[in-house]
Amino acid sequence: MKKTYAAWVVLLAITLVASLALGMTNAVTKGPIAEQERLSAEKTRQELLPSAVSFDVITADGETPVYQGTDDAGAAVGYVSTGTVLGFGGQVDVTVGMDPAGTLTGVRVGGANFSETAGLGAKSKDEAFYGQFSGKAYPVSLSKNGGEIDAITAATITSSAVVRGTNETAKYIAEAADIRLAEPEVAIEELGDHRYQIAGQGVSGPFPIVITLDESGAVTAVEVQDTFSANDIAFLSKVQGDAAYLSQFVGQTAVDAAGLDTVSGATVSSGSVNDAVSKVLLYVNDPAAYAAQAAAAADVPDVAIPEGAKTVAVEGKGLTGTFPVTVGIDENNTVCGIEIGDASTNEDAAFLANVKDNAAFLAQFIGVRGGINPEEIDAVAGATTSSLGVANAVNAALRPAETPAEPEAPAETPAAPEAPAAEPASVAIPEGSKTVAAEGKGLTGTFPVTVGIDENGAVCGIEIGDASTNEDATFLANVKDNAAFLAQFIGAKEAVDPSAID
Repeated sequence: MKKTYAAWVVLLAITLVASLALGMTNAVTKGPIAEQERLSAEKTRQELLPSAVSFDVITADGETPVYQGTDDAGAAVGYVSTGTVLGFGGQVDVTVGMDPAGTLTGVRVGGANFSETAGLGAKSKDEAFYGQFSGKAYPVSLSKNGGEIDAITAATITSSAVVRGTNETAKYIAEAADIRLAEPEVAIEELGDHRYQIAGQGVSGPFPIVITLDESGAVTAVEVQDTFSANDIAFLSKVQGDAAYLSQFVGQTAVDAAGLDTVSGATVSSGSVNDAVSKVLLYVNDPAAYAAQAAAAADVPDVAIPEGAKTVAVEGKGLTGTFPVTVGIDENNTVCGIEIGDASTNEDAAFLANVKDNAAFLAQFIGVRGGINPEEIDAVAGATTSSLGVANAVNAALRPAETPAEPEAPAETPAAPEAPAAEPASVAIPEGSKTVAAEGKGLTGTFPVTVGIDENGAVCGIEIGDASTNEDATFLANVKDNAAFLAQFIGAKEAVDPSAID
């Protein structure tokens, strides 16, 4: 027992001495290591922006820094920032340089935790790979996706990670430096083991979809993951829980998204899943066709207002608020450019985000003269009201140029008296009526509906309660006290056709 006790004492002493030695080593080397990392970062920034003589951080404290490089005259020559993504072996830092026009000046790969496979993914640190990014425009993509970046042989996951990190960091730089970039084509990320991830688009935001294939390229599973958008959760849960809907993809090697089933009450989310599966199958089983499709999608039309063009500022209407629309008009009174501002309400912001920088949608208005029929435009899926708001705003901008002012009535002609405003129909439930309590469904929740029934079995009154969710409250406010709308149901004895109501 005494020998055992002595051994433990010796072991404890050795442990304490080793810990003390490690602590002292760390204290001694911590400063030099940090200084070495700082100097290395400065060297990288200078390599990516060789014409810069100084660098200043333009982001807020606590955010990932974006460095603005300036020349001798104090003019900005570009920007540099670093993003971190997950590669094959762990974290990969991707440092990106960008000039004021949004063109990449270069990329560097590495980081303190870099652990990609030697001879494979580790080649991402070689100039033969990262040198391909210099001079490219956002977004970059691998050549197998229709882009200009050749993947490292047998290291597609690392290559895809660097591409993803480059695009994410470039977009972050653009937001900080107020540089407008074209939106990327939907990217497909290879996760290994025949698994592919692609972003779906819900009503309010994106959500990840993971698609698994077998050796022959046929679908074995489609996994719809969660979204960060609270507005989309209710819709997405319907898709995730519909086994019959998800099973339609199993065994498929090619699908036409337009011919697939969708989930009732979640058509936007499920339609996006259909598109995602179609893209992944094309990407894997017909790379040439996928590359051609991606190249066509990358041909983004220019909708910017030309310098010197006449501009008309008008207002578009969303679901709950408004948004500014600036329309460029040329000498022929034709739309030559269009710019959409921010929504006035948070409820509209998510929908308008799918419209305001969507060049393919906005291009429909370029060349229009004399107006456009809002019903004939190709509206953005999940943002129909915002799309129509843009069309009506364009018409309002063109109207002053095309519509002559109404002539003034002669002074001796008395103005016609205004018709008295019609009294709104009463929709209150008469006292003593039989009432039936039911539940209505909104976008994300429910709301109570009380219906009055008279002695003939006809609706004689209706009352709408409060929404169960904050997301629905704003929309329901436009309905619950709208007597003109509710009056449509008064007198009904049978079920009303929803498609026939105003």
